[in-house]
Amino acid sequence: LEEQELPIRLSLIKRHANFTLHTTLSDAHLYLLRKWVVDYLAANESLSSLQGEVLPLLVEKQFSSRSSVPRSQSGLSTPGGILDDCGVNPSNVFSYVPVDSWSESIEEMTSCVSSPSTTAFSCYAHVLEQGVCVRANSFAMYCDLNKQIYHHLPSLSSEPPPRVHPSATIKTKSQTCSDSMVGAGTSIGERCSIKKTIVGDHCVIGDRVKITNSVIMDHVIIKDNCTLHGVVVSSNAYINEACSLKDCQVAKGYTVEERTEGKGEALGSGMTADDDP
Repeated sequence: LEEQELPIRLSLIKRHANFTLHTTLSDAHLYLLRKWVVDYLAANESLSSLQGEVLPLLVEKQFSSRSSVPRSQSGLSTPGGILDDCGVNPSNVFSYVPVDSWSESIEEMTSCVSSPSTTAFSCYAHVLEQGVCVRANSFAMYCDLNKQIYHHLPSLSSEPPPRVHPSATIKTKSQTCSDSMVGAGTSIGERCSIKKTIVGDHCVIGDRVKITNSVIMDHVIIKDNCTLHGVVVSSNAYINEACSLKDCQVAKGYTVEERTEGKGEALGSGMTADDDP
């Protein structure tokens, strides 16, 4: 905000003379929208960004009085634009806000634009003060979240899942560290090392496999003598013998050829490891 201006309407200051401006909050990109907002988006396909265009519009318009939307014949020009077949101006967001007769009567009888009774809709934000909220909008953040999730499970559930599911099979000479999780029905062979890794359900991991800082999704098969570091393997993938992968992504259902050596690659897709998943 040091280099940007923040315009605030005088009417808003009159209604809320005391307020606190926070600069340390992050947008979690989780939004709950009413059906009429979705209808407005469907009628205005030029709006390409929910965060950059739609939300600022709604936040601004919530402090305006409900516009009078003419209900006349299709195609007639109005001060707000052209009406569609239902007599609605598609570019006017107030055209989509449901109106009942009681709200219309209150609006007609009041002359104060800033009166709370004239507000057509309101926008709200929830500030998380306790608990866990992480925005996994990049490959690196997704991997980091998976490494943290086991330590946060007690605060998220009264009955957190076990670190190693009872139905998982791990050979005696294999090692799974306390910062890893192994899903139901998964089989891990001899002399394996699993560190800081989430292994999904019904996976088959061969002998002498080393996996570190990785995410292995459901129904993945990893053959003998493979080494994976910082890898995300999507479900139903198949990694053949003696592969060495570092900082890679393996697409869903993709087969990695025997003795493949990869670093910073996206196998089976058109992405790079630096792109968002």
